[in-house]
Amino acid sequence: MWFHHGMRGQLSETTMGVLTALGEDRDTVAASLEAMAVQGVAKDPEHCAIASYLSAVISSDPEVSSVKVPAAAVIVVTRSRSWRRKIYLSTPNAVQDFVRAFDAGRFPKLTSAAPWPSIAEPGRASH
Repeated sequence: MWFHHGMRGQLSETTMGVLTALGEDRDTVAASLEAMAVQGVAKDPEHCAIASYLSAVISSDPEVSSVKVPAAAVIVVTRSRSWRRKIYLSTPNAVQDFVRAFDAGRFPKLTSAAPWPSIAEPGRASH
């Protein structure tokens, strides 16, 4: 199935709606994630708390391959065969503030262990 522009737009709207619903400031975002028992790895755009949450919510869409959250953006990688496989979205300010605070260790209840071996992998991206 080809990933048409209308589907991209719908996925973008859904993703932004999900992020906006988390709250109006970083503490409300953290409380929302904690209430849903979401955890993630600090400084890891593929496994941070926001990426974990989005993966659980929007990855049920068969067109979604993965989600990454590098600080001020969300990247939704689709299964599209076209050249535009990635959807880039700016995150709401509250989510950006949360990601910075989460990476700084301010929300330990939302932090989980790294999903890879403890030896640092070369080239692992961070926020």
